[in-house]
Amino acid sequence: MMKKILFLVMAVLAAASMMIAGCGGGDKKAAEPEKVLRVGTEPTFAPFEFQKEGSKSYDGFDMDLARAIGKQMGYKVEIVSMGFDALIPALNSGNIDVVAAGMSINEERQKAVTFSEPYYTSGLIVMVNKDNNEVKSVKDLEGKRIACQIGTTGEKNARNVAN
Repeated sequence: MMKKILFLVMAVLAAASMMIAGCGGGDKKAAEPEKVLRVGTEPTFAPFEFQKEGSKSYDGFDMDLARAIGKQMGYKVEIVSMGFDALIPALNSGNIDVVAAGMSINEERQKAVTFSEPYYTSGLIVMVNKDNNEVKSVKDLEGKRIACQIGTTGEKNARNVAN
């Protein structure tokens, strides 16, 4: 037991002496620039990525995951908000380093970027006013106006509905 305590005290003293030596007036290297991981997102997909009203920060599972990855890599994480349809072009042009957003993997996107393994799987839904009793399926949308987000698989599917 005494040997363990002695070893621990020696290790603490060695670490302290290295820190003190680091504070000395020896040769000073220029400070390395902070490493930044620029993460692109379209923050309207709660609970994965969103911005609370009145807040400047971005929250959600994807944002927490991006920050944890950045921390493990030793990077400061900078969240960049942009339109969903701009995420892949921004990644390919080098304006961002990674995308953290609810994005379906499809053949077209796989030709443009490399995806991680999926960590969540969801599907598409049709949402109508609670008083609407005539839309029960996608087929019932034929001839109706459909709202969807540009650049998403929802938009692609909506374009397949007959006008």
